[in-house]
Amino acid sequence: VDGQGEVIDFGAFSESLSRHKRENTKPLMLFNHDRAGGPIGRWDSFYEDKTGLMAKGTILGGIQKGSDVVAMLEGKALGSMSVGLRGSVKYNVGRVSHIKSTHLVEVSIVDWPANPRARIHGQ
Repeated sequence: VDGQGEVIDFGAFSESLSRHKRENTKPLMLFNHDRAGGPIGRWDSFYEDKTGLMAKGTILGGIQKGSDVVAMLEGKALGSMSVGLRGSVKYNVGRVSHIKSTHLVEVSIVDWPANPRARIHGQ
């Protein structure tokens, strides 16, 4: 259960990932969900397994915000991720809201994740 009282069920991203593949699109890579600031890089691939959503991407060091994020990652000042969703189908189990399916519109590198297990590994 994340900080918003939600759980994303296994398979919740499958339809969205298939749609992105079919339409040759990818979710945006943002910093702290800042759409106005524009993308800081690109997501190269996604897959979903029993532990969650996995993403591999490239931060663009040629733009200032991308360079800043790289420096913060290298300095261990950042290390978390968060998803931006639209059109989620949910159901409740007690006080916990389960996301059964959803459309993934962006994945952000963040300083304060809703789910503390949403971590960045490797560089």
